[in-house]
Amino acid sequence: MSYLGTTDMRISSVNLSEIRLKNGYSLKSIDEMKAKLEAHISSLNFHTVNPSLLKFAEQSLKVFKSYNDYKAVIRAMRLIVAYYYFTSNFKESINQIEKALVYCKKHDLDTDHFLFIAASNYLYLGDMTKALSYIRESLKIRKQKNNKKGIAQCYNSMGLFYNNMGNYFLASRYYLKSLKISRTLPDSADLKNVLNNLAVMYMNVKKYDRAIKILEENISHLGKDSTDLSKLATCYCNLGNVYTHLHDYKTALKYLELGDSISIKINNNINRVQSLNHLGVLHEHKKDYENAEKYFKISLEISNKIGYQNGFLTNYSNLASMYIKTCRFDKAIAMLNKNLVIAKKMKALNILKESYQMLSQVYKINKDHKNAYKFLEKYNKIIEQLNKKKVSLRTKSLLLENEVEMQETELKISDEKNKKLIELSENLDRANKDKNDFIGIVSHDLRNPISTISAIADFINEHSDSLSKEEIQSLIEDIKNCSVKSLDIMSNLLDINSIESGNWNERQEKINLVELISQIKEKNQVFANPKNIEIILNKKIKNPEVITVKMCIEHIINNLVSNAIKYSPFNKKVYITLRDNVKNIYVGIKDEGPGFTESDKKGLFKKFAKLSNKPTGGEPSSGLGLYIIKKLSEIINSQVILESEPGKGATFTLKIPTKR
Repeated sequence: MSYLGTTDMRISSVNLSEIRLKNGYSLKSIDEMKAKLEAHISSLNFHTVNPSLLKFAEQSLKVFKSYNDYKAVIRAMRLIVAYYYFTSNFKESINQIEKALVYCKKHDLDTDHFLFIAASNYLYLGDMTKALSYIRESLKIRKQKNNKKGIAQCYNSMGLFYNNMGNYFLASRYYLKSLKISRTLPDSADLKNVLNNLAVMYMNVKKYDRAIKILEENISHLGKDSTDLSKLATCYCNLGNVYTHLHDYKTALKYLELGDSISIKINNNINRVQSLNHLGVLHEHKKDYENAEKYFKISLEISNKIGYQNGFLTNYSNLASMYIKTCRFDKAIAMLNKNLVIAKKMKALNILKESYQMLSQVYKINKDHKNAYKFLEKYNKIIEQLNKKKVSLRTKSLLLENEVEMQETELKISDEKNKKLIELSENLDRANKDKNDFIGIVSHDLRNPISTISAIADFINEHSDSLSKEEIQSLIEDIKNCSVKSLDIMSNLLDINSIESGNWNERQEKINLVELISQIKEKNQVFANPKNIEIILNKKIKNPEVITVKMCIEHIINNLVSNAIKYSPFNKKVYITLRDNVKNIYVGIKDEGPGFTESDKKGLFKKFAKLSNKPTGGEPSSGLGLYIIKKLSEIINSQVILESEPGKGATFTLKIPTKR
């Protein structure tokens, strides 16, 4: 569910009769025109905008251009841009901004204000990439000019952008930066903006008490100030939405109707889209679906009128949710498909995730298991993408910090210490990479099966009364498979920890390899059966007994056989061959898979290795299996040898000394 945030744009009405434009102008009339222009720029907002304002701005622009008054031209352009922004004509506002930017660069004038407004327009149009690009450009200029008010506004807007993208960590950082600066400034308008947006973030993370406290404080201040009623409407709507989620519907309705009435009064379409959506959600909570649908559809009409992309996303999601609850599944699917088109264009991963999850739910209810799991898979991939972005961001930050520290240290040390520093740095880099790879595995490979288990469990919980015994059994089997994947990954991580911390059991004992490998074969045949893979054991050994660490050798052979199954196509064979000579015993595991490239062979036994081949049946792969095999073979003084060509399968051979 989205909430309404605020950016910083203000301007006022104009009486055209006060300025008579003629063929010639005295200095006095020009000065009067400039004064009026400044008055309008400083006080214009949603409820004071009117068509006469645009006419005045366009006439002023012509006059100032004829006098080559560059700064006055820019002020007139600023008023034109603001007019289109406040009438929700975002595309034309951007068109005028582009003209203003060209003029600014031609005459070496400041561009930061137009860049800032462009970001707000792109936010409403749903182009987050351009929005962030423009706001960062504006911030860079404002920092160079030490414009504290402008810097605070940029931080506030960046917090709003990240909040809309669902990145609450970054949102909170930028809001707090803006708040810190705004509290030192005499103008309280920017402080009210950032407080409102901070309240929205608290709502998104369900910290409702904090949100209510901030909003009520903001309302008490805004109630005394009639210059910007849109902020007051926003606060009322957000407060009403909080009470809806707290199930206090009477209080919620009071605040939402207050917010909507102000939005109508000031003709603020953006506020109306949000207030109507919140009213729809309130009635949906009350199970008054008829009125809920009415409010959602009116909100959708306004979004369509002004081209408000975020409005589309919110309306389509809300309508789809309501249609699912009222068993109108075809309509729900139609709404969600429309949502997907816009969300893909906007690269709104959180909306895509939500839509895929709802589509999976709808198809599951309709017993269309093929589509249900297709969208569940898409949902899991989006989760993986979101986690990759977070891990990538953390990794880049850590590497940047390491690089800065490295450069500072190098300035302080002598040349003879460089060698030790470089060696230490390389070790730290490796440790840092291992840590980031570990985070990646936990957040990507483990989260997918766990999220699937959660989704299936929720589905069973919600629909246990209507599911057949066969369907429940099928879902339980899916949960079991996901659990196996999670346990396999966790087992590898625990093995790595045991080996590298020196806690691996290294007690030697006499074992019979034929008996051990026969047990491993039987256990793995269970996992090979779904892919119709046959495991064949060839025993060409005279003396199968060896003194070694049983846990190590069992783990090595089991992992090699498991990998052979994992990377083999369906309907193939896996061969296990036992042979010996005077000095060594050889255990060969051969598959009929894709084999390894020369590039793969170079990094084969490295930790977190990412190879070109992928499991053929959707099995998990952490990149740790072969690294564990290599480490365990070193413990028992053995070797693992690979023979492979691309397209001709692979044979891993464990060479075990017969003597201790």
